[in-house]
Amino acid sequence: MTKKSLHSIKDWKIDVGFQHPLCSIRSYHIFSQKDCNNIIEAGEEAAQKQGGWTTDRHDEAPTTDIPFDIIGGSYKLIFQKWKNRLIRKILTPILFRDYHAKFISFEDFFLVRYTTESQPGLKIHRDGTVISCVIQLNNDFEGGGTYIENLGHPLRHNTGDICIHSGWFRHGAYPIQSGIRYVLIGFCNIEAKWYTHHKLQPSAPYEPDHKTLRRAIKPEFRILNSSIRITDNK
Repeated sequence: MTKKSLHSIKDWKIDVGFQHPLCSIRSYHIFSQKDCNNIIEAGEEAAQKQGGWTTDRHDEAPTTDIPFDIIGGSYKLIFQKWKNRLIRKILTPILFRDYHAKFISFEDFFLVRYTTESQPGLKIHRDGTVISCVIQLNNDFEGGGTYIENLGHPLRHNTGDICIHSGWFRHGAYPIQSGIRYVLIGFCNIEAKWYTHHKLQPSAPYEPDHKTLRRAIKPEFRILNSSIRITDNK
């Protein structure tokens, strides 16, 4: 992994009626083209060996994917070291600094493949973990991007970018029009003083993001926006 400083290259704010670090989305350019190419090649090889990509590992929003931990073949240890560096050198300091949270583990960490023939995008959904990350591995495709419903437009990432956002925002993958898009997705288990550890139910009825995030953030850690007041029954 190329050593780079942890300075965000893009920053978006989601207005949900109060301020909290969880309401921010940040992107960092961290990973080298070589690392990204190696992961794509190893993922394709692993999928071929196991008879294809999986499509049924996630009930709410199934992706065409493969678990990261099975890729690498005889070089699996190298990929596990890369993952450990991602955790220690990237996610742990970023989550501590930006979200006042401690990274505990990945609930899931997997390689996703979007193609126009099988799965060009992903429907709007929420993740089970309150913080998620997307790592863009290539750029030789048209369209695509991380779609955050509250922003109303897809976030475009360059090869080697990691985008960290709340998995509880309603979001999806904007469809590609040509080529193949590869991304790594991580669902992050965390510990934080502000986190209620409320669990989302996959079959829960629709509700806006401001209500969902209030369940994640303890009241004493929300800073009310004076310009906008959003009320609910809580």
